[in-house]
Amino acid sequence: MTAFELRAHDWFEGGAPKELAVTNTLLTIIVNDHIVSSLNTPSIRSVSDSLCLPLYPLAEWLAGNWWRLLYECNALRQPQEYQERHNLMFAGEGYLLPDLTLLPEQDVFRLQWHPRSINQGARALTSQGNATLDFSLVMETLAAFIRLVVDRLAVCGLHDTPLQQDWQAICASSQDPEERSFCIACAQLGLDPYCVDTETANRIIQADETLSGSLDMADLFHAASPEELLAFGSWLQEQQHTPASSCRAAQRLRDIRASLPPTSPNRPWTQGYEDARWLRANFCPSQSALRTLRGLVDDLTRHTAIPCEFCNALVHHHQTPAFLTSAPAKSFLQGRLLGEFLRHSDHQLNLVTRVNANSQKYTRAFAAELVAPASELQRSLKGRTVLGEEDIADLAEQFDTSEFVIRHQMENHHLASIA
Repeated sequence: MTAFELRAHDWFEGGAPKELAVTNTLLTIIVNDHIVSSLNTPSIRSVSDSLCLPLYPLAEWLAGNWWRLLYECNALRQPQEYQERHNLMFAGEGYLLPDLTLLPEQDVFRLQWHPRSINQGARALTSQGNATLDFSLVMETLAAFIRLVVDRLAVCGLHDTPLQQDWQAICASSQDPEERSFCIACAQLGLDPYCVDTETANRIIQADETLSGSLDMADLFHAASPEELLAFGSWLQEQQHTPASSCRAAQRLRDIRASLPPTSPNRPWTQGYEDARWLRANFCPSQSALRTLRGLVDDLTRHTAIPCEFCNALVHHHQTPAFLTSAPAKSFLQGRLLGEFLRHSDHQLNLVTRVNANSQKYTRAFAAELVAPASELQRSLKGRTVLGEEDIADLAEQFDTSEFVIRHQMENHHLASIA
C-alpha cells in the first residue's frame, strides 16, 4: 500500500486568534501503514493516533515554503535552513508536530520520521520510519490539505489572511508556464521565488537563456548557489567548445554506448544497477577488464577547477566523451562519469553532483554496482551476515574502492549488517 494522508477530523471551536480558533481539530498523519502522529502521554496512560491542534499554522507553513518544499533537492547547501523548510516540526508554532522530513528528489519524495518528545517525555511521538512515495501523490496531499484549511477559513467568514494570500499567489503562478518555471528554478536554488531581488532574478533568467539547450537546467540550479550562478554559468558556456577526439579510448566508449540496451520502466537507481551488470557481463567480467575500462575513462579525463561547490565533474557529450573533474577521479567517480556518458546523452553537457536528484542517483547506483557488484560481494561474504570495520576495510581493498561504497552496497542490497 502506498499512501500519504494528513487526515483532519471534525472541527471544533477554540480560542483566539480567529484563524486558529476555527481550524481546531484532530490531525492524523499516515504514511503507508504507519501512524506518524502516534502520541503517547504516560502521565495519563494515554495513547492516541491523532494530535489536537489548529491546522492554520501547518497550512501556512506549507504554503510559505511551497515551491522549495517541492523542488529544493540540495539538502547540503543550507542544512539548518533546509530542515526548517522541509521538516514538519518547524511548522507547529508551539503546537506539537512530528519530526517528519519531506525530501523531494524530482519524481519521488523520500519521507523520514523519528521519535520526538517534549517536556522531558511528558508527551512523545513514538513512530519511526521512512518511505519513498510518488511526487504527485505527496504534492496533491499537501495541496488538498491547504485547500481544506483555506475553505474552512472562507466558510467561517475569514478572508485575506496570509495563508489565503500565499495560496492565491501560488495558484496564479502555477497557471502561468513562464512564472511556474521561474518559481521552480528559484526553489531549486534554495530561494523563495516571491522574495528574489532583481539582480538574482536576472542571473537566473540569463543562465536559462544561455544554457537551457546544452544541459539539464535542474542539475545546474540544484548544484549551484545563487552566488556561484554567474561564474559557473560562464564556465559552462566555455566548456561547450571542447574539441572532438578520435582517439581509441573515445571510440571504444562510443561503441559501448551504441550497444547499450534500451531503458526499462524502473526507478533511476534500479536502471543504474541493471546497466552496470550489463556492462560487467559484456565488456568487463573480470577485475582486470574493469581496470582497462577505467583506464579508458582516465585517458579522457582532465582535472580543472570547477566553480561550484557541489559539482564534482562535467561530462561532455558533443561528438566525443570528455570528462572534467575537480580532483583526480578514483574508481567510484570514474564509474559515475562512465554511467553519465553511457545513458544520459540528451544534452551536450551533464553535471555529476552531490545532490540527491534522480539523474545523480542513477550514476551513483551504476558506479557502485560497477566497481563492487552485489553478487561478487555476496560470494566474498562466505555466509557471513554481520561485518565489522576490518571486514569493510578488507572488502574495500579487494574491490579497489572506498569503504563508503562497500557500506552502500551492503545496505542497499541487504547483504549484511555492519556491527
